[in-house]
Amino acid sequence: MPPWEPIRLRPDKAVVIGRSPACDLPVPSARVSRRHAWVHPEGTKFSVADLGSTNGTFVNENRVHGDRILKPGDKIRVGDHVITFCLMEPAAGAITVDEKGGEGTMIFSGNPIETLPQQTDALQGDLTQIPAFALLQMLDIGQKTGVLDVTSPTGRARLWLRMGRPIHAECGEKRGFDAAIEIARFAVGRFFFEPGGTLPETTISTGMSELLLESSRQMDESRR
Repeated sequence: MPPWEPIRLRPDKAVVIGRSPACDLPVPSARVSRRHAWVHPEGTKFSVADLGSTNGTFVNENRVHGDRILKPGDKIRVGDHVITFCLMEPAAGAITVDEKGGEGTMIFSGNPIETLPQQTDALQGDLTQIPAFALLQMLDIGQKTGVLDVTSPTGRARLWLRMGRPIHAECGEKRGFDAAIEIARFAVGRFFFEPGGTLPETTISTGMSELLLESSRQMDESRR
């Protein structure tokens, strides 16, 4: 959940989610139990299980009974908060995620992003497996410079970055900050990030965190 940064799951440690500040992933909500659920390694995969919470744990709006193996793009709901589970392939190690994360972090880790042959740091992937806001967070953390090209059912959009900072965006008839906000909300489509290249004139004055925070605020308003 933007603007909090992703955190990385470890293959040797479970992550407990709950209202208690002692949890690995604290969620400040009265609808979340003190120890609500946990995500734990199971072989080469990760599973989520409820810890006897009052309101239950859901994956893609289906209530979890026992252990539920997670797939990239799964939405874990605890109370009124949704956590996106993603998977980053080792081949995309050029983008790193802070293993400690932050106290308010609500995203686990990257996605099947593929590095392209002959193009170091060129990336492509599927937005159904990693939401655009999580992709933007990782590009920001990796301080990437280049252009993110997104093709969705509604058309094509582009966002230019300099050292992870958004500088210009185009989405339909929108330009600049408004276009970047639209791109951050994409959940369906394909993306391609090409590093380097000629950068356009700067039309966005905010950083990535501010952009994602505003995108989150607008998404919350649209749900009311």
